[in-house]
Amino acid sequence: MLSGYLALDLTDLKGQLCGKLLRDFGFDVIKIEPPGGDPVRRIGPFKDDAPHLEGSLRFAYLNSGKKSLTLDATRPEGWDVLLRLAEDGQASVRWQLVRRSTSVEALSSAPRSPS
Repeated sequence: MLSGYLALDLTDLKGQLCGKLLRDFGFDVIKIEPPGGDPVRRIGPFKDDAPHLEGSLRFAYLNSGKKSLTLDATRPEGWDVLLRLAEDGQASVRWQLVRRSTSVEALSSAPRSPS
């Protein structure tokens, strides 16, 4: 339906459903996670009731079909990667670390390093 579009998912628990819906509608979605993994990975229920970063059923449901990238946007090189991805994307789903923008245009014109 909407194939050929790219969205960056930089959200926490409250926003990951939006990224899932974009993926369901055909967007290519890249889930950007901080080093150490998204905090939602620590929320159950867990496969076999065993807490593990790769075992969160909630995270798996909300992020199925998305590509994944670990990125430290607090470091200049991570911020530069994020801006390059934003230049290629058509949508951005905001995350608490990237408070500068809710749109790709504003994110792309942001300073080259985080404040």
